Amino acid sequence: MNKINFRKATLGDIKDIMKIEKDSFDNNIIEQEHVFKERIRIFNDGFLVATLNNKVIGYICSELWNFNDDLNIDAFRLGHSISECHINNGNELYISSMGLLKEYRGFGYGSNMFNFLINKHKSNSNKIKSVILLVSYEFKKAKQMYEKQGFRELFEVKSAFRFNSNNVQSGLVMRKILWS
Repeated sequence: MNKINFRKATLGDIKDIMKIEKDSFDNNIIEQEHVFKERIRIFNDGFLVATLNNKVIGYICSELWNFNDDLNIDAFRLGHSISECHINNGNELYISSMGLLKEYRGFGYGSNMFNFLINKHKSNSNKIKSVILLVSYEFKKAKQMYEKQGFRELFEVKSAFRFNSNNVQSGLVMRKILWS
């Protein structure tokens, strides 16, 4: 496996990020370019790109929230504004989106990117109490990766992923507690 590198995303990466997004998700559930631009501007420390031989092959973005057992389901909706949810001194890391070009899947790059982001935030701040995310029931490999990482199911979000009028799927909110 070649060495993958990670760096903060820039607005200049947006074309590559959108290519990865379209390669990773159905057209009905891709994030719009303006959503990614806002995420880069508001929480650049939480938006990384993965590069291999100077080529952007993946991205992962996140937000900081305040840990809460009574979660607002709207915060998980596609296209939500990070400015409505992100709290600079929050203690829960929400993984809002992650994508990897198809030809680079199956080599462990996605797991490396995921772990790098979490470890970066754990080492930069001892205030991060947990990590939370939403995954489609259909994304079985991703769900398995999260379970291996110690994530546990919290609840189901009905109709979280609307591929088309005939294909609406539930999502699963999962959380990993880092410290109590």
